[in-house]
Amino acid sequence: MVWDRKRLALAFVVGLMALIVVWRCFFIVDETEWAVVLRFGKLVKVVEDAGLHFRLPIDSVRKFDKRLQVYNPPATEFLTGDKKNLVLDVYVVWRMLTQLGGKALATLSVLRREFTTSFGRNWLLVWAITI
Repeated sequence: MVWDRKRLALAFVVGLMALIVVWRCFFIVDETEWAVVLRFGKLVKVVEDAGLHFRLPIDSVRKFDKRLQVYNPPATEFLTGDKKNLVLDVYVVWRMLTQLGGKALATLSVLRREFTTSFGRNWLLVWAITI
């Protein structure tokens, strides 16, 4: 009787672990996004189709929006050479393209970091990415 309870508990734990592993093998991509599957930080594949997709349990998935994105930092005030105030209000509109592959991951983070820090040093940084 004690042996049966131990077997039942062991079977429950093994079944629960198997369910968790199977759960980690699938991911869902929405119609308005695309996903990048990474294994230890390296690009494995780019998923553009919406639906249920397979991955290994050790892989990680990053999802990106296909729609237009808008970055609107707060307005910044500058003092011109003739001592007049100039209020600069800018915005950046972009869309992530899947053709860039792994470079798109780095480009977005660099763009946000440089654009934000550049305004702190009174520089205007304009990036145009054309393909």
